[in-house]
Amino acid sequence: PSTSAGEYEDVSKVEKFELTEEEYTKRSDTVRSFKERNELGRFNPENQAKMIEEAAKKEIEGQEEAAGIKVGDRCQATLPGHGGPKRGTVRSVGRTQFQ
Repeated sequence: PSTSAGEYEDVSKVEKFELTEEEYTKRSDTVRSFKERNELGRFNPENQAKMIEEAAKKEIEGQEEAAGIKVGDRCQATLPGHGGPKRGTVRSVGRTQFQ
């Protein structure tokens, strides 16, 4: 064959196709435009209202649960894929942000 081994594996030789957000929005053959036309996912107003309502409900439930927890209380946490449950002491109460 006339091609060398690994010729198609070096992606640095391929020019990347990019669109600006504005160009993508103008196109009618995209997944986003399909979802907008058919009111699917985040483009469905009824679904959006339901999701906002559920988020508010979860927030209230979380605040109610947190009210019964104090710093220094003993706790047990189970993490999937990390063996059995882990026991420890509550160090803070409130929202967390993980990366």
